[in-house]
Amino acid sequence: SALTTFGHFPKNKKYFTEKDWADESQLPPYDRSKLQAERAAWESVADGKELEMVSILPVFVTGPTLTKSERFSSMHFIELLFRNTRFPFIFIPKNLNLCVVDVRDVALAHVKAMEVAGNHGRRYLLCEAASKNFGFTFDDVAFILRQEFEQFGYKLKPISVGILLLKASAKLDKDMEFLINCYKTKYDIDNTPAIKELGIEFID
Repeated sequence: SALTTFGHFPKNKKYFTEKDWADESQLPPYDRSKLQAERAAWESVADGKELEMVSILPVFVTGPTLTKSERFSSMHFIELLFRNTRFPFIFIPKNLNLCVVDVRDVALAHVKAMEVAGNHGRRYLLCEAASKNFGFTFDDVAFILRQEFEQFGYKLKPISVGILLLKASAKLDKDMEFLINCYKTKYDIDNTPAIKELGIEFID
């Protein structure tokens, strides 16, 4: 997961590459487990003699699914939009920025990473070009879905949320604190290695 590089978006940093690691002390348990798992994996192949390793680090994954299950984060987010519920808790803040990648590019990157020789030790951030500077907002996502599905009666209208309401909500749920740093802020994700070394042409 790309969370292992940028975590919950530190306020003093706006540009992230595969060389970055999130501050473990600032992560909630679920995200911390991802970081610890990747670090443990790297330690196990440190000598590179028996096993080689490459990390694929996707941002928010979207695109077609092969299952009807909703038990994964990106599908759950889309489901919340369709149900017109508020995320988190009571709202979908339309002025929060978001970076996405198509699940088909994630699958292709895994295949390419196994085929490219000499890339042991590499980490690849996956983020499609149009949103690599977090140019999408939750409102943009709702707009795209609305063009296709509003004819079926779905209402997809995130509301505008101010920073004070975000901070108040973060008091109730510490896991939401990262949203404050995403508020009207764009973070640039370097996807150049995935493009140049793996040959990924990201789906827009």
